[in-house]
Amino acid sequence: MLSFAKNDPNLMVFTNAGYVASIDGKSTEQCVDAVIDESGCTIGKNNLLMPRTSVDSRVWFAFFNTSSMDCISLWVNEDVIGDYLARDETENHYELMRELVQVRGDVVFTTYQLNVDKDELINDPEQWDAIESHHGKKNAWMIVWGGNVLAKHPTPEFAAILEEHTHICAGTLVGYHMVDVIRSELPTMGGRECAVTLGGDTLISVVLDVETTR
Repeated sequence: MLSFAKNDPNLMVFTNAGYVASIDGKSTEQCVDAVIDESGCTIGKNNLLMPRTSVDSRVWFAFFNTSSMDCISLWVNEDVIGDYLARDETENHYELMRELVQVRGDVVFTTYQLNVDKDELINDPEQWDAIESHHGKKNAWMIVWGGNVLAKHPTPEFAAILEEHTHICAGTLVGYHMVDVIRSELPTMGGRECAVTLGGDTLISVVLDVETTR
């Protein structure tokens, strides 16, 4: 559905698998290892993103072609996987896994094939409505607008915003640029520094010397 080779420079993966997403209370963090093994995407390359979602959230994966913004999203059918996890407690693990890998992908996952290019969505509101109906508003914002920003600007800062805030929006971008301005206009001078607002939007940098203020 989305052909790629391992370490494809145009590939980017989002997933909520990990310590905050589980199936029947069981950790999904090994799914992250599998994604890295198969795709070559990593945190260090800023092309493996793991947004923080509830431990009870349905587990999902989204694979992007950052050139075309074609996206395949896979939502784990937890009833199917939950059955195997339950059987794993009483049956031979390796025999069970050999059985599981023979199960068709469309049984294990609910799959959506989308194009999430920002220009296409801006010009076609019905396409956005369809994405939102499939994923829910929060996840749609996370996948679509987060994906568009990171496809153009795969930086650690934007990756951190997406993972902690779960999406990139006007508010987070304002905060990002405010920090950039503070760094450039109020450079660190050593010691303990803080920014203070004086009347409106005027900022001054105050450095507290530990020895003289003790």
